[in-house]
Amino acid sequence: PKLLFQKTALWERWVLEFAKLQQLALLCRYIPTGSPRLRQAVYDMVLKIFLQSDHENFLYLVRRWPAEIYGMREITDSLLAYEARSAASGTLREALAELYILQDRKDMALGIFLQLQRPEVFDFIARNGLLPSVRDKVVLMMELDSGKSIDLLVEGRDLITPPMVVSQLKEAEGARGKAGDKFRMFLHQYLHQLFERDPDLGAQCDLHGMQVELYAEYDPKLLMNFLATSSSYPLEVAYAV
Repeated sequence: PKLLFQKTALWERWVLEFAKLQQLALLCRYIPTGSPRLRQAVYDMVLKIFLQSDHENFLYLVRRWPAEIYGMREITDSLLAYEARSAASGTLREALAELYILQDRKDMALGIFLQLQRPEVFDFIARNGLLPSVRDKVVLMMELDSGKSIDLLVEGRDLITPPMVVSQLKEAEGARGKAGDKFRMFLHQYLHQLFERDPDLGAQCDLHGMQVELYAEYDPKLLMNFLATSSSYPLEVAYAV
């Protein structure tokens, strides 16, 4: 900046020169974005070069450059095309999520954050009202943090109904062999918390018979209270258990 001041033409000349010498990493954090503001084509060029060669700086610039100075849609399409040809790094997936957020496609960003197992995803869901977007992602959420997932699912039981949660957890339990045992435990914890919050909801969904078995398996001390409180489980199932 001490050499080029606010002279757009000089900045663009030297950005191109650094690009030719494959030394943009040295320059990128100094490239001005407002005073002066360069042509969009220059910013697009820098991002596309880093997309191919330097994912850390690509993510850095996506996070820090104003969205209006480069072709956001074009850069997003370039990233998706790159992913289609090569194995995507976690850094690039994160950059894609940032680009989706800038385009107000938060549901798409959410899917990436869940794949990356980002702990802050639960705050992201609550802050942006995205619970309906995780209707089919219960298993991913539980694997990340079962406690926070259960709190969220019980709170949002009108948007993601108990049968939706139960079917996904039972499918994961059956599909993963011995590793699926944890999903049976998650199912018990979810149904227990749901019963404490809304005793009638599980009855309406015919889940109380299943809960007798789960209480007997995981929390026998709580079984008596459940048997005394609910009248919606099959007696023959309870006797057998």
